[in-house]
Amino acid sequence: LPICLAVSTKWIVAPALAGMIVLTFLDADRTARRSLVRPVLVAFVLTPLAVYVASYTGTWVATDTTPLEWVHRQLDILEFHRDLAAPHAFASRAIGWPLMIRPVPYFTATRPDGQALEILAVGNPALWWSFVVALPVLLVSWWRERHRTVEVVLAAWLVLYVPWVLVLRNQIFFYYLTPFVPFMALGLVWCLREATRRTRFGRPDFRALLASFA
Repeated sequence: LPICLAVSTKWIVAPALAGMIVLTFLDADRTARRSLVRPVLVAFVLTPLAVYVASYTGTWVATDTTPLEWVHRQLDILEFHRDLAAPHAFASRAIGWPLMIRPVPYFTATRPDGQALEILAVGNPALWWSFVVALPVLLVSWWRERHRTVEVVLAAWLVLYVPWVLVLRNQIFFYYLTPFVPFMALGLVWCLREATRRTRFGRPDFRALLASFA
């Protein structure tokens, strides 16, 4: 249900559903996959669609919008975002998001004494930059061992970040990567755990220190 509500709020979360479908089938053997088709269809397609439609309850109640008009409105939204070409001062290419090259200011002001005030959307450098370093380690680890945790992190990376690299629209923003942040933490903690397990620093107190850092 939380992922359904998230999709109803922001379309950028929708690719996560595709990732969940892929992981569900990858985790099952060939025989079990056939029996999963119907549950997957209900859980990851029909239920999110029903929640999305229900999120427009206020529109259905307060206006005379017909189902056909509602569908046209969704197509208008899609067309608007697809064809949006106007530049924006705080837009940035997705390739630079993990390094937080261009954060987004949510609020700026100047006090009478000349002091500048700003609320800036920026991630935790300890997490974001460390994940950039950890990503090659995760890729190699998955290739060699197919570890389940690494699989989940990389699947999230593929569906929540990589598509934005391919988007050529002018107005895309750093904060679009926010849904991926929990997976950054998961991937980094996994790398730290493996590092402590395979080295002489595998003492519990040292692992706790690294976990708190992450």
